Amino acid sequence: MNKPTSIIILTMDCLGYTKKCLASFAQYTDNFELIIIDNGSARETIDYLKELKFKNLKLVFNGKNMGSPYAWNQGIKVAKHDYIAIVDNDVVFAPNWLVYLQKCFEDKPDCGASSPTTCFCGGNRTDKKIKKARFTMTQDDINNYAKSLKFGYINCPIYGFAFLTHKKVVD
Repeated sequence: MNKPTSIIILTMDCLGYTKKCLASFAQYTDNFELIIIDNGSARETIDYLKELKFKNLKLVFNGKNMGSPYAWNQGIKVAKHDYIAIVDNDVVFAPNWLVYLQKCFEDKPDCGASSPTTCFCGGNRTDKKIKKARFTMTQDDINNYAKSLKFGYINCPIYGFAFLTHKKVVD
């Protein structure tokens, strides 16, 4: 089981992605506080977010797009746990995603941030073999792909689609 984590998800419309993101989040995440920062979405997305029934949910609505760093900081300011994850709304989660990201901090005490393998963002974490399939992969496809990955670490730049850090790093 993972340690308590404040998870900040940024949204700005893209309701289809947001629904898929939050459905996988609900299925594969526990021991969390969920902080959703909306950066100026249309009414349909705002209404959807207001109807969410997550335990420990905090919603912040910006009247316009304030940019990712601003929204991240809004979430960090209200985060109550030592671990803080920042995630974009087009991320699809797989089983044990948070356990694996937290393990990096246990194995490497000087770690400042950890981030998962991705199908599209650039850098060494991108698996280009699945880049074209990213729009057609089902949740089962994603879970099977995640199971096929070997556990390990690579030292590389982290792009902001999804990462975990620790409050002491932020402080």
